[in-house]
Amino acid sequence: MTKRQLQAIETKRKIFESAYKLFSEKGFDQITMDEITSAVGLTPGAFCRYFSTKQEILAIVYSMEACVKDGLEYVNVIYRYMVQSDAFEKSMNNPERIHFKIGGSV
Repeated sequence: MTKRQLQAIETKRKIFESAYKLFSEKGFDQITMDEITSAVGLTPGAFCRYFSTKQEILAIVYSMEACVKDGLEYVNVIYRYMVQSDAFEKSMNNPERIHFKIGGSV
């Protein structure tokens, strides 16, 4: 890997870790993109090179936790159904589900 590629991986890791920490401390809905970018020392434009939205980071957090808890095969099955069924995808992406309430009260 080139130095630039390694730096990009490190920046993405810093964004992810900072966002995860903020979500855990204050709750997903209370955190803004500006807070995430400020925590890492990036501009919003630089952030968008790595993640489109904070929801994208949340999806990664959920996927990682599901892999650890339930195993990779289970997560593969869930995502396979999500891409095949609009109704299932809407159900999985319902903001009332617990995985959308990281750090918040349930």
